[in-house]
Amino acid sequence: MTASHYPGEGAVQLSAILPGGEKFTGNLIQETRTTYPQRPVYRPPVIWRGRFYYPDDDYYDYGPRTEYGSKGQALLLGSQARTLTCTLTFAQAAAGPFGGGFGECNLSDGQKVSLTF
Repeated sequence: MTASHYPGEGAVQLSAILPGGEKFTGNLIQETRTTYPQRPVYRPPVIWRGRFYYPDDDYYDYGPRTEYGSKGQALLLGSQARTLTCTLTFAQAAAGPFGGGFGECNLSDGQKVSLTF
C-alpha cells in the first residue's frame, strides 16, 4: 500500500496492489478536531514615535488549530469490481500514513487483509 499527498486539495490518496495483481485506489479519511489553543487577551495599543503600536499582533497566533487523531478509514475501489474497506491506526497521528502504523482491510467478497506500513 502506498500513500500520496495532494496539498492543494488537502487529500491523501491510498493505492494498493494485491498479490493477484488487482489494483485499488481511494482517499483516506483521518479523524480531526479543531481547537483554539489560546484565548485572545486585549492589550491596549502603545503610542511610540507618534504612531500606535499593537504589541500582541506580532507575537501571538490565536487562530484555530487542527489536531489529527490516530485513526483513519478508507474505501478503495478495485480494478476488478471489488472494494477494499480499511481501518488504520497511525503510529504518529500528525504524520498520518507517512509515519507508519497498522491496519486491517476487508475485501467486498469477505477476505481479510492485515497490513503494516
